[in-house]
Amino acid sequence: MELRLVAAYSLMLVMTLLVAGFIAYRIYHGHARSYRRRLRKEARIQAGRHRGEPHP
Repeated sequence: MELRLVAAYSLMLVMTLLVAGFIAYRIYHGHARSYRRRLRKEARIQAGRHRGEPHP
């Protein structure tokens, strides 16, 4: 393969990986996911209070 083709394909690969990483970051830190995490944490705290355990 020519050097410029290798450079072009490498650039396309890097760009694709960056876009995939950005999308994964946005999904992981999305509002719905964070909200569900917060609700689960609050439910554990409430269940602990109901059982009489001290809050950490």
